Amino acid sequence: MKNYLFYVLTGCCAAWLLSGCGVQFAPMTLKALPGEQANTNAFAAFSSRSVYSNTTGDEVWGPEACGDLNIGANGAYEGNAIRISWDQTAACDWVGMGIGWDGWQPKDLSGIMDKASLRFQMRASEGESRIPIMIFLLEDYATAMSAAPLRAGYMERYPLDTTWREVILPLSDFPASKDGLDLTNIKQLVVELQGSGDVMLDNMEIIPNPDQPATAARLTKPSITAPASLPVVLFEGSLPNSWGLERNDCRDFSLKSGALILDWWDQCPYSNMGFSWNRWLGVDLSAMLSGAALVVEGNLEPGQGALMLGFEDYGGRSAMLNLRDYPVGADGLFRIPLADFSMDQKGVQSGNLKHFVLDVRGKGKATIRSIRLEKLP
Repeated sequence: MKNYLFYVLTGCCAAWLLSGCGVQFAPMTLKALPGEQANTNAFAAFSSRSVYSNTTGDEVWGPEACGDLNIGANGAYEGNAIRISWDQTAACDWVGMGIGWDGWQPKDLSGIMDKASLRFQMRASEGESRIPIMIFLLEDYATAMSAAPLRAGYMERYPLDTTWREVILPLSDFPASKDGLDLTNIKQLVVELQGSGDVMLDNMEIIPNPDQPATAARLTKPSITAPASLPVVLFEGSLPNSWGLERNDCRDFSLKSGALILDWWDQCPYSNMGFSWNRWLGVDLSAMLSGAALVVEGNLEPGQGALMLGFEDYGGRSAMLNLRDYPVGADGLFRIPLADFSMDQKGVQSGNLKHFVLDVRGKGKATIRSIRLEKLP
């Protein structure tokens, strides 16, 4: 106690002497103290940051049917990794997996949704593949969900192969408020899996966004190629980079003897398919819009069902037309001028196209043997 009084009295005397000499002390607030600034960041108070890191317990669950989930060190980024493979068929109402991270404790994300992102490592289990259809969902303990689909722009690079790459999904991309999600009571991260795929996931964590949002650096154009000349084959005989070739409750899409066989009898939420003809690299068709046509070789059976087809860009915008609106030529081919797709008017980036998409309506059947771009007659 004597030492404490000594220092207090000494300090007071020093302050009195300095003030008499014209020296003034500037006020010092708590936030100016070293190391205290970080506490003003909402993310600093969030402790449930590790979503998956070498977990082998019951926090991770996988598909009960039409898929297989394994956790192990083989091929892992670090420690153990999740390997999930799936093939959605007509017998599968739903395929997916989930992670009840932080021991299934309720997580409060309410203060960080616009300040943080989900970051993880991802790779194809074998070879090279298209980017699979994966829809990430946050679920609260009242079973409300909010979804954000995996986008190419989240990925460090693509196409997907056996090299690990970083994926960053901003939490702000989940429309939580619109979906009525209770962000103070989050149960788990769910991943809905569509079509088929075989990927590995590792080191999943929630990280603070940098001063410049991660999306600003990642939503850049991928390597873009422009066709040197016409014709350009989009499909002929095989579809190595496709999705949606499957049967469900309302349609059956398959590739048989080099032809695309489409049979549909009802409207479904998932009634489309698509493919990249350039290994998921962007394609620039902007110089061809006025002088080229989409040529489809095949046949449509009589009926009222629409077969919509067209292009989607890397921003998720599409330009579609109904093939039934175009007559078959004397040579048995459908020809649609590229200008008819009105890409620029619809906001589609014709200089950065991702893939070709087909969608169906009503009831109908079609066989498509080839799709290509040719010069207008």
